[in-house]
Amino acid sequence: MSLAVAIVLLLTLFWGEITSSTESVNWITITLKVTLLVAISPAFAALQICVARWRHANGNSRDWFQRFRTMAIAHTIVWSIVSISISVWIRWSDAVQLIPMAETIPLADELLLVAPALIGLIGSWAIFLFAAPQGTLAKNKSRSSIFTLWLRMQVVMIAAPILFAFFATDCLTLVLAVQLSPTEQILLWSITGLAIVASVLLYPQLMLLIWSTKRVEDASQKHRIENLFRMAGLRPRKVRVWKTGDSIVNAAAVGIVPGTEIVIISDLLLKKFDDDEVDAILLHEIGHIRHLHTIRRIAMVLAPLVILAIDQSLGFGLHSMIGQNVLLSNAFGSAAQFLPAFGFLVYLLIVSKTVFRSMEFEADQFAINTLSKTGANDSVESALHKMAVIYPSQANRRRGLHPSIRQRLASAIQFRAVIAEKSNQDETPTVPSPKGISLDPIAVK
Repeated sequence: MSLAVAIVLLLTLFWGEITSSTESVNWITITLKVTLLVAISPAFAALQICVARWRHANGNSRDWFQRFRTMAIAHTIVWSIVSISISVWIRWSDAVQLIPMAETIPLADELLLVAPALIGLIGSWAIFLFAAPQGTLAKNKSRSSIFTLWLRMQVVMIAAPILFAFFATDCLTLVLAVQLSPTEQILLWSITGLAIVASVLLYPQLMLLIWSTKRVEDASQKHRIENLFRMAGLRPRKVRVWKTGDSIVNAAAVGIVPGTEIVIISDLLLKKFDDDEVDAILLHEIGHIRHLHTIRRIAMVLAPLVILAIDQSLGFGLHSMIGQNVLLSNAFGSAAQFLPAFGFLVYLLIVSKTVFRSMEFEADQFAINTLSKTGANDSVESALHKMAVIYPSQANRRRGLHPSIRQRLASAIQFRAVIAEKSNQDETPTVPSPKGISLDPIAVK
């Protein structure tokens, strides 16, 4: 679902940025068509939930959660088609361009472009959750709390980085496009720079508000975490506990500027994993900080995005060449201008499947190497085994930017064998292939 949301938002934004029509459009007609299409996703969700409730009431569907997963996949397909149709077929971007100040206020046009897709998605989720039969949801969580959690996980966490990237490019292109005196240009550049710097610095604090966190209350645990940072050669950063109502096992390192990063760890993770395993997970996140993975990821995404935005706004370069190419125009029509954006999405797909996933292996290796000094370097493997028990679907399946748990286990065992060989230990771990790793259930606290 997260990947579908990211792709739809990026396609919508790119289509709105690269397309411009000289034809007159009826803003009222387009708005009415968009409203009708936006209603399709919630209506489809309502139809799905009605059928599911009927089957549930008649005993035809005992496993509600499995049926909900099937419904979610079907709904994601319908929502994606409808959302992309709004941009491409209904020409919503043309209507947005007619709105005063949409092009002169950074991020204004982007928010208007993605509004129909987000409204349809949020409306559908509300129907799925609040119309679900009694007893089919987590007993210790209310419907509103689950709905809020979905918004944070699936919308805000995905939309915020994307919109931030477009905000930065909007500021830069606005400065480049405006004809001002040297003094006014310096002033505008300064304001733009301050806005971007402030956004970067405040991003971790925004994540804390989105994720509903609290401080680490246990003094011994706090001291233990601070020692982990010192072992890694870093000044201790803030660590917050993510309040999920004991429903999610996860951890993350957020922040762009070195020294301002924050590590977030969920409440259920602290309950399910022992101290050594928690150390391994925290050192994995500290490894992301140590190797500047967040900065590298943002740079690899933002740099080509800025280049494409400047190329489009200045009217020369790649977009201009494609627009003047008769062969491409005949083959793709008006969609030819979308080729650079399509190339960017392909680039993102390749990078996410290679470079970004390799960073997870690098963070695991950092944790193993650090823990080898304390003799607990098998804690990473233990934590991964336990994660496979809690989330069995991730054992053999890649998830987002993460390799499968089986792949990470194979890499961890191999790296631990390298360390053992270098230190001339008597016992060197046998390195199996990923498929040869046993993931038999183990006791979970």
